[in-house]
Formats: sequence, structure tokens, C-alpha cells
Amino acid sequence: LVGELDLATAPILASTANRASGPGMESLTLDLSALSFADLVGLRAIDRVIGMAEAAGAATEIVGLSPMVRRVMEIVPFAHLDRAYQPER
Repeated sequence: LVGELDLATAPILASTANRASGPGMESLTLDLSALSFADLVGLRAIDRVIGMAEAAGAATEIVGLSPMVRRVMEIVPFAHLDRAYQPER
């Protein structure tokens, strides 16, 4: 993902994910390193995309998480984001 993910752009992510997901999807990796901004709507869209992939049986992973997004995840509970993000140790 590149740029901003917010109320205006979250539907684009959802639409793209709907077209890309389906039977046979084995894994989904979301690279957020080029994401300059994400509001709550954008993070919920990512959470739903991860949920769709997991429901299809795909392994999910989030990489390149910025400190800003990581902080929001600490404050707001998400159903799927927390499982897909494994902090580097």
C-alpha cells in the first residue's frame, strides 16, 4: 500500500481485495512501509481484508508497520490485524 489510507481510499482497497481473493489464495502479505497515513477507517479496511483472506484459508502477514499505525493498534482492538502483525524480535 502506498500513500494514504482513509475514508476516501479505503473503498479502493476493499474493491481490489475482493477481486484478488478467492479459492486458491494461499497467502496475503500487506507491506505498509510506504503508507504515509492511515485513519481508523483505513485500518478497519485492512482488518476486513485480512479477515477475508483468513476465511479463505490464506496465511496473512503485515510488514513495514509504522510507529503511528502500531500505536493505533495498541489503543484500538482489531479482530484480524493483531494476528497478522508479528513484531520483529
